[in-house]
Amino acid sequence: MIAIDEFSVRLDGLKEFVIGDIDRIMVENNDFVEDLQRSQLEVGKNIEEKIIQQGYSPGYAKRRQRKGLQTKFVDLKFTGEFYKSLELTPIEKQGEFNIISFVDYYPYLIKRYPAIIGLSEKNLEKLKELLVESLNVSIKQYLLE
Repeated sequence: MIAIDEFSVRLDGLKEFVIGDIDRIMVENNDFVEDLQRSQLEVGKNIEEKIIQQGYSPGYAKRRQRKGLQTKFVDLKFTGEFYKSLELTPIEKQGEFNIISFVDYYPYLIKRYPAIIGLSEKNLEKLKELLVESLNVSIKQYLLE
């Protein structure tokens, strides 16, 4: 009977454990999450997997062409500083995170292209796969401790 009581106590703490473990997994895999965001932007897609914007103004397109950059769609990559600055950061509520940038023109980008930061459904599925795989292992260990 003691084993069942101990297991019951473990189950009572499972939700809190999972939330804390999500935090750990996200921190340990922050590069993976940030790369998902970058890969989305590189193909010019926003959260809804729609093209951010078709093409550039003629003048800006010429500047991009001289640098050897594509001009068919807005990808928010010219110097690479914005991409490098993307960072996964926890927010106050445990188990939740945001992707933000610390470049000084970030507020301008968000205002001009509102849905650029955040993972698309396709990328959220990749993140969920990582979380489920990691949680399967840690939950089993937690319950059997």
